[in-house]
Amino acid sequence: MDYKIELTKKLLESLELATDDKTIRKYLPVFWYNPRRKGNSALKLTEAGFKTLTQKMDVKTHSIRVPKETEWTSQLELRLNKYIDCPYYIDKQIIHVFSEKVAIQLVLFSGDIAKFGLAKARSNAKKTQEAIDKPL
Repeated sequence: MDYKIELTKKLLESLELATDDKTIRKYLPVFWYNPRRKGNSALKLTEAGFKTLTQKMDVKTHSIRVPKETEWTSQLELRLNKYIDCPYYIDKQIIHVFSEKVAIQLVLFSGDIAKFGLAKARSNAKKTQEAIDKPL
């Protein structure tokens, strides 16, 4: 089942709301910046989703400071949506992630999410090229 839908159900349960399809469709845009149902991608939380996870459900978050000179572009947003495979929230110059693995990766990039996204994109492109070049 879709991770975003499962997490949305848990968020609704924590608020003591129904978890039927109609309620889920209604609350997807409340909790998620991108409410499309698309597997584990586009897991950027809205402020309401972040507060519900951290305050109502008491889920542990890892906070990493993002360099002030980070340029917020649509391409950066797309890369974060594609390569961060856990819920995350960006608050001013801090990115809050709900996965220890992703937090460690971001710390290794000194919080530079632009370099993180670019490295992930290059790694993905390299894997794709190796698969194409692999003899049958």
